[in-house]
Amino acid sequence: FGTLTLPKLLKKYNKKIDRWDIQLGAFSSRENAINFGKKIKKKGFENVVLQTTSKVIRVVLKDIGTDEVESYIQRLTNAGYTEYSINPRK
Repeated sequence: FGTLTLPKLLKKYNKKIDRWDIQLGAFSSRENAINFGKKIKKKGFENVVLQTTSKVIRVVLKDIGTDEVESYIQRLTNAGYTEYSINPRK
């Protein structure tokens, strides 16, 4: 994972993006993903979802407005989560 600041992300995608997802982890074990998601929820994050592909289960904070991303990053940092990936919501 790498972390970019919100202005750099907006410049990278070179278009107006209103909604974002923040991926906090990816697991091959569904049980591990579920347990990690529970830990995130206990830290006060309500919008935790699991995104399943054929190979991994991602733990994601979904559907975050552009105006909220920086406060989410600060909350994650305060909770001890410093590695994540921020992606435009599809």
